[in-house]
Amino acid sequence: MSVFKYLSADRVDVLRNATLRATQANALNDPFELRPFIENIATGDDLDGAMTKAQRSGGIAQKVYNGLPPEKRRLLSLDAIKSMLETPHIAAKLAEIQAQVRQEMLQSLQDNAEHFRQVMYDKLGSSVGIVSFSEVADQVLMWAHYSSDHKGFVIEFDDTHAFFDRRRGTDDEFFHLRQVFYVSPVPVYKSLGELDGNRVMCMKKGDWSYERERRLLIPVDPQNFSGPGEPIHLIEFPQDAIRSVILGTRASEETKTAIHAILTTDPRYDHVRIRSASIHARTGDVVVAD
Repeated sequence: MSVFKYLSADRVDVLRNATLRATQANALNDPFELRPFIENIATGDDLDGAMTKAQRSGGIAQKVYNGLPPEKRRLLSLDAIKSMLETPHIAAKLAEIQAQVRQEMLQSLQDNAEHFRQVMYDKLGSSVGIVSFSEVADQVLMWAHYSSDHKGFVIEFDDTHAFFDRRRGTDDEFFHLRQVFYVSPVPVYKSLGELDGNRVMCMKKGDWSYERERRLLIPVDPQNFSGPGEPIHLIEFPQDAIRSVILGTRASEETKTAIHAILTTDPRYDHVRIRSASIHARTGDVVVAD
C-alpha cells in the first residue's frame, strides 16, 4: 500500500534534502490537535481504587512502620503494625480520615482541572511532532489546502518500508505509522484514566475525515530550537521509501523542472516515477496518471 504527502510548490526542498517536517501540534491548522477534553484529573472511583490498592499492599502500615524511630521498630514488627491498624477503633478512625482526605483531594483536583488541562495541552503541543500523510492522492480538497491550490505536488511513499515502523518497543507511541480516527461529536472524558495513546494523539473531529490521515509521531525537544520564528523539526527519510511524485494539475513549468532535475540527477531517485494529476472534465474529480 501507499501513503501520500501533499506539499506546496515551494517545498521542493523536501525532495532535495530528503527531509520532512515533524510539526508540533500547537503549530497545526487544527486548534484541537492533541487536546482531549477531560472533566477532571481523577474521579472518586479512581481515588477509591488507589486507596484500596494502597491498603491491600500494606502501604499505610509500611509508612507508619517507616516513620517509627529505630528503637521502636526493634520492638514492633510490620505485621504487628498491620494488626493494630485492623482493630475496630483504629480502623474506624482511619476510615473517617480517609473519607475526609478523599473529599479534599476530589475538590482540589476539580479546582485545578482547567490548569492541569492547559499544562497537559502545552506540553503535548510543544513536545510531540506530527508528520501527516493521507491514504489517497486524489482528494480535491487536499490538493487545494495542502498543495498550493493544485500548484504543488504529492509524494507517494511505500508504507511497508521499514521507515514507517521504527518502534523501540511494543508500547512505543512514536516512530510508526498510525491511523487517525474521526469522531463526532468530540468525546468528553471523565478523567485521565479514560485516555490512551489513540485518544490523545490519533483522534480528530469528524469534519477532518476527508483527509483520511495516517501519521508518524516524533518526540521533539522545544529546548533544542533557537532563533526567531516558529521552531522547525526535520526528520530524514530514505529515498527508497518513495514510489512516485505526482505533479499538480496547475504546477508551473518552474516547479516541474525543479522536481524533474532532482529526480533525474540523484541516483537514489532512479526508481521514482513522475506522474501527473489532472481534473476530470465532466466530474471534477482528480485523476492521477503516469
